[in-house]
Amino acid sequence: MYRYTLPGSVASGFLILLVLANIADAQTSSETIETATHSLAAPVHQNTGVPTLRWEAFPPPAASYTIHKSVRGSAANTAAEHCIAALLDEHSETRGRSLEFFGYVQQGVTFNSESPGNRTNGPVVPNYRANDYQFNGLYFVSQRNVDPNRGHIQLGGRADLLYGTDGAFNLSDGFDQNISSGERFYKLALPQLYGNLYLPVGRGMSFKFGKFFTTVGNEVKYNPSNFFYSYYLTFNLQPGNHTGVIGETELTDNIHVRFGPNFGWNTSENSNESISYVGDLRYQSTDKRSELTFAFQTGRQQTRIVTADANVTVYSLIFKQDVNTDWRFMLEHDLLVSDSEVGIPADDFEAYSLVGYLFRNIDQHWRAGVRLEWLRDDDGFVKPFESTSPSAPGSYYEVTLGLNWRPRPHLRIRPEIRYDHQARDDKSIPAAFDEGNSADQWLFSCDALWEF
Repeated sequence: MYRYTLPGSVASGFLILLVLANIADAQTSSETIETATHSLAAPVHQNTGVPTLRWEAFPPPAASYTIHKSVRGSAANTAAEHCIAALLDEHSETRGRSLEFFGYVQQGVTFNSESPGNRTNGPVVPNYRANDYQFNGLYFVSQRNVDPNRGHIQLGGRADLLYGTDGAFNLSDGFDQNISSGERFYKLALPQLYGNLYLPVGRGMSFKFGKFFTTVGNEVKYNPSNFFYSYYLTFNLQPGNHTGVIGETELTDNIHVRFGPNFGWNTSENSNESISYVGDLRYQSTDKRSELTFAFQTGRQQTRIVTADANVTVYSLIFKQDVNTDWRFMLEHDLLVSDSEVGIPADDFEAYSLVGYLFRNIDQHWRAGVRLEWLRDDDGFVKPFESTSPSAPGSYYEVTLGLNWRPRPHLRIRPEIRYDHQARDDKSIPAAFDEGNSADQWLFSCDALWEF
């Protein structure tokens, strides 16, 4: 059995990170920090003038969702006080009738220790460009929420518009794939476009119909919801979006469920005349400190991930625990299985992963985090961003150390250090990094997220 030990420099780096975090915490522990009290009637981006307590403790994890809202895994920045946010708020209040307008601008840079000739970082996204600047995107959202307290049928919805290098990861076949520009890296995409119907039945039921983000996975494509700039490698095992219908409701105060039919992975076309299904089941403790989510997508696919008809199932099992307002632990397990209906060997594959996170709130401006990941790719499903070399069955190991710095409530700087290693089952097959020449790489990245 192959056994891999993380380099001592990585462990040392994490220890140094924690020491610095505790030093910074000791320097700020004597300060009096008031707890924010935001009025529910306040405009979306209104700045209350009251400093928040450690970013309002931990926000809901990306895998969570708010029942009956049009938005999943993201929300307008309640503390954005700059002029653009104020203009959007004014328009919403005077002309929008319950409309909200918000979004973000993101850009970053990544340095690769291997300096690959094709300037890509293997299967690492969205910062896939090596030793290069990326304008990840201008992301704009217009949404109308529904209010379950009104007690009658309502219609809401959401439309997302994105332009940048992240656009390539938000396209769907047969929809915005057809309207995107032919430019190699910069794409125009509509990550989500759906209506939202609320029915006052039982505890309330909501139905999205259109294109929406998948329920599978903890790291989502609305990047302010993620701690790290880079995604985990498990992102390669998950769908990004679906076109169809999904309903959601509360079964009890602690249990929430979503389920619905769709056309499959990242497609708005029913190319094989078959229906797939997506959904999740979430349990959250009464004190909101513990959460367990099981999410899945299953059905016959005939899209970019398989050659012809194949039964493809993927699931995520995500656990999160808030130890207190300063520490959060998260664990995710994913499994992807495909079985060809027409006997194509390439469409029979299996991959699975385990990812652990640990986050530390330092003060109202700083947060530290570490991500450890193991991904087993039995059949070479994980492919580099540019498939210049064949995929290699084997195991991937990844560790990422990162900081989040908020010099302003609406501005976040996210530096990170990441190490990837691939243990191939067959060393004769080219490796995943440095154009097939290396099984290891170090990435030094930093991005800036400006929310409005």
